[in-house]
Amino acid sequence: MISNGAETFTISARLNYQSYTLKLTDYRMGEGVLAVPTIMLEELVQTFDANTMQRVDVEQDTRVVQR
Repeated sequence: MISNGAETFTISARLNYQSYTLKLTDYRMGEGVLAVPTIMLEELVQTFDANTMQRVDVEQDTRVVQR
């Protein structure tokens, strides 16, 4: 829900990767023995006008790629 009087709102989405689950690691190695790394593959952030629902950051496609 967008607050009354808000001029813009921002949506962000992240694509994360884990090679295996923490639950499996705890089962196989013992609880807390090994931390499972989470890698952020990509993040997309876009800002919209609350009145028109159109993107307001069209000039800058804010994409972050980490590998």
